[in-house]
Amino acid sequence: MGDSAGFCDPVTFEGISNALKSGKIAAAAITDHLERGIPLTHYDPLVRRELLDKDIKYAQKLRDLLYGHSLSDRIADIAVDLACQDEDMKKAFQWLLNKKESRKKVYKLIMNKKWDILKQLRFSSIKLLFKVI
Repeated sequence: MGDSAGFCDPVTFEGISNALKSGKIAAAAITDHLERGIPLTHYDPLVRRELLDKDIKYAQKLRDLLYGHSLSDRIADIAVDLACQDEDMKKAFQWLLNKKESRKKVYKLIMNKKWDILKQLRFSSIKLLFKVI
């Protein structure tokens, strides 16, 4: 019932956990439709809020930050070094791998350390970083 391909995590490429979430949302939408007459179109905003807005959108931002550009190796090295020294970065990496928290929370934790990352990259502003990426 769930969709693993359409909701594949852009960072880990794993889809089973999001398939289970989308299946639960679909089951709830079907139950609401059968028991209370709520239109099945109610599924789209639910899945958007629970999966796309909380997880997939932020997983795409994480992927764009960590992979596929000229600074990706340096940023990954810096982030891992920070995780060894900083509890918030350590939590962010744990959550990135175990998915105990949303990708939105992971992204926000990492973005809270953006100045530390920029300093180690020797960039004076985040705008410069996005011009390079």
